Order: sequence, then structure tokens, then C-alpha cells
Amino acid sequence: MFQSSLVIRVIEILMRRSAMNMAIFTLACGVGVLAGLSDFGRPLESALEGVRQSTLSHHASGDVVIVAIDGRSMQEVSAWPWPRSVHARMVDVLHDAGAKKIAFDISFATPSPDPEQDQIFASALKRAGGKVVLPGVVTDAPSHRGRMGATTTMPTAQLAANATVANIYIRLDPDFYARSLPYAKIIGGQPRPTMASLVADRYGPVGKSFQLDWAINPETIPIYSYADVINGSVPKSDLKHKRIIIGATAETLGDRFTVPNYGRIPGVFLQAVGAETLLKHRPLEGGPWLLLLAFAFVLGIGSMLGRDGVLWFSIAASITGILITPYVLDTTTPLNVDMVPALLMTLSVGVMHSAYAAIRYIVTYLTRSSSSQLPNMLAMNLDDDSGSVVVVVRMRNYIAATTLLGVSARGELMRKMHHRLEMANNGEAIFQTDEQSFAWTTGRTVEEIADSIEGMYAIFSQGISIGDLTVDATIAVGICDDVTLGKEDAVAAATLAADQAAVRGLRWERYESERGDANWRLSLLSELDAAIDNGDVWVAYQPKYDLQSRKISGAEALVRWTHPERGFIAPDRFIPVVEEANRIEKLTLHVLRTAIRDFSDLEGSLTIAVNISARVLGKDQLHGPIREMLEAYGLPPSRLTLEITESAALAGETGVEELNRLREMGVAISIDDYGTGQSTLSYLKKLPATEIKIDRSFVQNVQTNRSDAAVVDSTIKLAHVLGMKVVAEGVENQEVLEILAGMECDVIQGYHISRPVCLNDFVSMPLVREVIPNGGKIRAA
Repeated sequence: MFQSSLVIRVIEILMRRSAMNMAIFTLACGVGVLAGLSDFGRPLESALEGVRQSTLSHHASGDVVIVAIDGRSMQEVSAWPWPRSVHARMVDVLHDAGAKKIAFDISFATPSPDPEQDQIFASALKRAGGKVVLPGVVTDAPSHRGRMGATTTMPTAQLAANATVANIYIRLDPDFYARSLPYAKIIGGQPRPTMASLVADRYGPVGKSFQLDWAINPETIPIYSYADVINGSVPKSDLKHKRIIIGATAETLGDRFTVPNYGRIPGVFLQAVGAETLLKHRPLEGGPWLLLLAFAFVLGIGSMLGRDGVLWFSIAASITGILITPYVLDTTTPLNVDMVPALLMTLSVGVMHSAYAAIRYIVTYLTRSSSSQLPNMLAMNLDDDSGSVVVVVRMRNYIAATTLLGVSARGELMRKMHHRLEMANNGEAIFQTDEQSFAWTTGRTVEEIADSIEGMYAIFSQGISIGDLTVDATIAVGICDDVTLGKEDAVAAATLAADQAAVRGLRWERYESERGDANWRLSLLSELDAAIDNGDVWVAYQPKYDLQSRKISGAEALVRWTHPERGFIAPDRFIPVVEEANRIEKLTLHVLRTAIRDFSDLEGSLTIAVNISARVLGKDQLHGPIREMLEAYGLPPSRLTLEITESAALAGETGVEELNRLREMGVAISIDDYGTGQSTLSYLKKLPATEIKIDRSFVQNVQTNRSDAAVVDSTIKLAHVLGMKVVAEGVENQEVLEILAGMECDVIQGYHISRPVCLNDFVSMPLVREVIPNGGKIRAA
């Protein structure tokens, strides 16, 4: 069936917003964690870092100075490679100028062809007092077996003995950009700090790298030509206390690397920027987890709160925070954080929620009526209900009532009907299944539904205002409790039952298959007789509440039929058939006998009211049997009330005469459903009534409808003038009770006090136990 398909289950889950919010949040966190544990977000991280460093670009401190082996120096000093005596002279010049550090980014790994040159350079290094740094290099190269191995290049032992050996290894990122330097590496069996660390006197552990701060503009690092420094053209004051790095800048010497924002630059600039970075602060690597956790918290709050505005605000705030936080940290702290995992997490939340919103929009479009925007049949299929009974309310006069209405007005009519049905059904989800029908599922029994249908009709007794028009909505109700049918089939069956109820002039109908329904009608009368004999037809009692004493004063007896196979069969279903066949006498006497017997067993003065069909009046079928029953069971006639409709006056003189005889016996006579028939003062004068029972269609609206309130109030006053009591039925809340009390109504009846219940439940009610002597015990026969 459609509602059990996988697609429906998936859509049901998608429509649960809170669950989907948390599912999306969890998936997005997974994306962020995966990005944090892997390098797939590294290219984006590098790009964003480059943009940030470009934005924060600033001048170098000036403490680090580059002495460049440039093209002019190669022409003026000597043919390359220069004799080491040249470098010795440079060491002496810089040392005499008061340089703080002197670092050569030039390899001295092989002895000079002239040993005297090495001796001259070594002597200069010694005179510099250990402030000179020479490079050592570890490179990855294939071994003789084809595997990658480490190759170490160190300065000659003679030179290394008089200088500090630095590591100038540079690890390139996968995109071949140089963005970091190691603090130190093992060279020659010893940890060797990187040249930038030695120049800046800032050190870190072996194997750990630090990010180069490319916000430092390398073009602002002071640079002098090797030729100018060695021939004394550079003032000593420009070199005093400076950290000098000597390296090649001539393109013919190569040694170039690609860096963020500045393209390919000489390697000496990497060491200079590295030294500047460490002089500024020792970078601390925060990794991805700081931002990931912080903004996961923000997004989690937005997801849990569930509202779209809050969620999108948390997404926007997270994106803004993720982009701004590194800027703030770069300018105020040495902390470097990765933003991409947190950014991917946040963007994942946004993208998934956008997709989810689009899906919800499509689903909402498909699950709403185009004219009324009410949930439709597909929405009913998607509804996660637990009810097994389907109820359909169908507007019988839809075409006639909406002929002059436009599409929007029809939609408004359906929305107002939907609202009234919601009020009548305690907030159960109600769906518009076609242009003139509403349906819902319920866990209530058919009997309970039938008891509530009167109230349903009452809420539609007043017209529905649509603009300047008032539309009278006439309804019919269908019920399907066939558990073998799927939801759509059950709705179709209940709709058919509603149409059958309209055709037959009933308020509601229960679905039966065509064959089963025909067989049922053929066998109803014989089955009813058997049911009476077998005890399947029984009497329920609905309490009556005295508004002056605020106590239970009696009850109304209501016939119920519980069929062994069909379950509950409502009175509306079988009483009209029995009346039409003139077979109502046996059922009437059965209810009378049961009610008189049950209430004769109850001590006290509780009264019992029994409905009498007009078809049995005037045939002398009541007076004798009732007198015999009252005498047999010992019930005082004053405790019995016979409820008749206004149509009893049409039974003729014999019918009225029989009522007079019953009244003379002491039995009370009540006019039931007053106000719904052809009520006239002549009827009230003609019938020997002691009580008027106001129909629920007026009572239920006294709180909201001034006309109904006026009718009820005037009826109460009229009845009191004529010496009659007034019973108001259909009271469903305390507010209506208090309004009726203010109108001086005598007795009320309705769900606010109790629904109809069996005798044992009636006797067990606390309100009933208050008025029965001996705590509500049934008197022994």
C-alpha cells in the first residue's frame, strides 16, 4: 500500500523538522571532522590564508638584513664561484660593523681547490667569535635500490669547527608552495636548528614546523648588494646590531621558491621572512579543532532551537566568525588556526538546510489543497497517526452553496469548516481529501464517534460568513472501521458511507460493502429482535445535572446495540428502519423495562427519562405496560419522564389523550429537541408537558452566538411562565454551564458532565454516589 512504501517513510522523516535539523548538524560535524583529520581542505586553507596575509600585509621589522649575491656583484667582485677569501673579507666587514648575526645561505660542503682559501675563511669565522652560521642540508634522493633516502650535505669540517651549522631544508606543500620551515632537523647525527631560528635566536623541537608569516612583505626587508657591502659603500650604522643573511638573488644561480602572494622569490628571502616571523612571535599552531568546536556549538544551538530564522542567523554568524577570527588572532596573538574544517562544516549545514527547505517546499506544495492550502489526502497518508477508524465529513450542498463563490472564497469556506471541525475534535489532525470532504483517523470507538456527531452537527447549524454572504453548510458523516483497508481505501469507503447517509436522510452512516449492507438491511429486524432477547441491545445512561443544587438529579436512557460481529451499531442506523416497519413497540418497551428496573434498584430520588417514538402513541400501547412496570418494580411514577418530540402532537387526539392519562398517573412528560421542529405555543398548550428540553444546536453556541443565546434565554423564561422545567442538552464546557445557570436553566446534560455510560459506570460516578444513599449501592431486589 502507498502509505507503507519506502518513499512515504522517507518523506515522513524529512517532514520532521527537529529530527532533520539534528541529522543535518551531525552530518555537517562529520564533514568538519573529516576535513580536520585529512588534507583535502588544505588547498582552500592555503588560499584563504594567502588572502588573509595579503590583507594584513605590513613592513618587516628591519632587524633582518639581506646581503644579496646579485648580478652586479658577480660582475664586480669576481667570477663565480668566488674564492673563499672573498667571503672571509665579508665576515670581517660585517663583524667590524657590529652585525649581531652573520648567516651564509651558500653551500660550503666541498673543500676549496686551494687549501689556503679554506684556511683564510676559517680564520675569519674564528675572529667573528661564533656569530657566523653556515648551512647544512638534508635532501631526499633515491638510494641504490631505488628507494627514497636522506642525503646529508655539511660544511667542511674545517669550516664547521669555527661556525654554527644550520639546517636550510625547505619542505614544499603538495602544490609546490613554500609556506613553512622546520624548527630543526637531524643533520650529521645532531639536531640542527633552521637558519631562520639561529638568526632570530628562537628555537623549537625537532620535527615541528612553523608557518611563515607572509603578511610580512619581503620587499620591505632591507637588502644590500654584496659588492656594496664588501667595498664599504654601505654605512656601518646600517649593519650594526643587524641579523645578516647572505644569499643568492641572481637568477643565474637558481635557488628560487614559489610563495603565497609574491610568486617565485630567492631562497634567502624564505630564511629572512622565517627569522622575521620568529622575531615577531613564536607561532602557535591551533589546528582545526578550536574553530570547529566553537562554531559547532553555535550551529548546535541554532539546530536545536529549530526556528529557521535562528538557524540561518547561526549559520551567518558562524561564517562571519570563522572568517574574522583568524584575522583577530593574527593581529593580537601568535596563534594560527585552520578555518576550512569549520567553514566546510558551516557551509554543509547551509547547503543541506537549503536542500531540505527545497524538499519541504515541494512536499508542502504536494500535500496542500491548491485552493484552501489545507493538508490534503497525500498529507493524510504521510500523517503519523495511530487511529484505526476513519471519519469523513462531506459537505452535501457544496455545489449549490459555492456556485456564486470564487476560488479564493471557496478556499476560505473550506478553511472555516476545517477550523470548526478541529474545535469539535479536540485538535485531531483533519485533512481535506477532496473539494467538499474532510477526513481524519481516530482511536475512538464507533460508539464514541457517534455520540460526538450531534455536537458536530451543532457547530454547523450556524451559517459560515464568507465576505458579505452567509453560507449554510449541510454535512453528512461517514465512518469506516474496516482494519483490512488501507488509509486511502478507508477514506473512499467512509466517503461512500457519508453519501449513503445523505441519500437516506441520516446524519451518519457506517461503511458496509454493498452486498453486506444489502444483507444487513434484509436481516436487521429479525436480528434486532434476537439481539433484544440475547441482551445485545442494552441501555446507557447520561447523567442530568441540577444547576440549582449542583448535584445529579437523574439520567436519560439511551438505547445501544453491540452486535457480536459488526460491533457498535448506532441508534440512527436501526431506529429509523424499525420505525418505518412499525416494529418500534418491542424496542420501546424493552428500554422502558430496563430503565425502570435499573432505577428502581437505586435508592434515592434520581429520575430516569426515556425517549418515546410518536409512532407508539395513540395505540394504547404505553399506558398499561408502563403502569404494570412501575408497579412490578416499585418505581414511583414521578421518577419516570417520557421524552417525546414536537411531532407527538401529530399523533392525534388519541395520542394526546394517552399522554394525558400517563401524566395523570404521575409520569412526567418532556418535549425533546425543542426548537428544531414546528414549535408553536399551541403545541405547548396542547401537550401535557412538564418539561422542555432545548436542543444542543442552540445550547452549544450560547457562548459565541447572540441569536442562539437569545433563543435559549427566551425559551427558559417562557417555560418558567408556563410552569415547566427546562433541560439544556449538549453542554460541553464549564463556560456554557455558567451561562445557562445565569439564565436560570434548571437542568443540564452533556459531555461536560459525562458521556452515556453503562449502569455500573453510572453508579460508580462520584457525582452520582453523592446523591444515592448508602454510598451508591444498588438496593437488593
